Amino acid sequence: MSERFSLEILFTIFTHLPVKSLMRFRCVSKSCCSLIDSPEFTNAHPDLNNNRKLILGDWHLEGWIYLIDLDASPLISPLNIERLRKPSVETPDNFIPINPDGVFGSCNGVVAMYNKQGISLWNPSTNMFKSFPLWIVDIVFDGFGYDSVSGDYKVIMLTKLFSEDFLRVMIYSVKNNSLRRIDDLHSPVPYAYDYEISGVLVGFVLHWVAHPRGVVSAYHNFILAFDLRDETFHQVPQPRDMIDVENKVFDVVSELGGCLSISYRYQGRVDIWIMKEYGIEDSWTKLVSLHSRENFSLFYRLKPLCYSKEGDKVLLDYNKGTVLILYDLKDQSVDGLHMSKASERKEKTYCVCKCGFICATTPAFPIVNGGSSKKMPRKKNIKSNCKRKARKRKTNIR
Repeated sequence: MSERFSLEILFTIFTHLPVKSLMRFRCVSKSCCSLIDSPEFTNAHPDLNNNRKLILGDWHLEGWIYLIDLDASPLISPLNIERLRKPSVETPDNFIPINPDGVFGSCNGVVAMYNKQGISLWNPSTNMFKSFPLWIVDIVFDGFGYDSVSGDYKVIMLTKLFSEDFLRVMIYSVKNNSLRRIDDLHSPVPYAYDYEISGVLVGFVLHWVAHPRGVVSAYHNFILAFDLRDETFHQVPQPRDMIDVENKVFDVVSELGGCLSISYRYQGRVDIWIMKEYGIEDSWTKLVSLHSRENFSLFYRLKPLCYSKEGDKVLLDYNKGTVLILYDLKDQSVDGLHMSKASERKEKTYCVCKCGFICATTPAFPIVNGGSSKKMPRKKNIKSNCKRKARKRKTNIR
């Protein structure tokens, strides 16, 4: 009884501590570690529940990872951007690197990304990461998520060889540090050209934009889903109101506030829908409807990322991470947040290869066997770094 009582007291005390302190207390005992890593504690701690970061990566294999704090301050220009060097892992000389495409998933506060020779799992809250080599090429689709049945984090990779008319489905187990192949995907066949190849995680299910075998037109795209628990594929129904709309292009699937979200482009406008109850076709609700304007072209895809801290606005990705847009749900106005210009000299700070992933704050880290465990290089503030360079140039001139 006394032990239970003490854990209840610790639970209350820990909810008032910062994340860095929680990391130290995780090492005190197994009971403290289990308490801090529990879902109940994550939901009760204000910093763990309300401190989200937007994670972006550039297209360079040895480039940077960029972080934008979504809840610490209002989202207004200029954005406060922090950056870290990408982690890397040494592998044998005969290793064939996988297709590099930066960050490809986020789950329970852990970010999955490619590095020069494999993959890395990184916790932005603690700055710790683990890296693993992977002998996989020709990735068509990928994804990262958590399987609640086996208690394991999984990396999913769908690959295709030129000589084959089906997709090989590979699953990497983080807990067992093993790679295995399950049943191939024959029909329908996804097609990821110019789409996001990274799966969107909603609950325990990954989602991609795909279309049937032998169909080239984007008008027939559908939602391909993969359940991490039973490792099976299925299709998710789309809104009935959009079935008969002519020349519509469905090319964006995302997660918004814990719900599945999709975007349509047609007749100079973009409609964004959310599925309020997963798997229920009648729960689709139109959330955003935007028309082309003089300073806002809808030629590029528009992907919802998250709600604002107050819940009255939606943060949208425009043109694969080059611009962020705030959409006001009340007055239906838009406000652009340019991210590629961060200094007074208008220096280009990075080249984003895809839009970002939202990552929550957590002290926990997946149970991993194998791989190398390290700490990421020190964070750098882009705006401050630019000022230091400017002062150095003035000193040299004198």
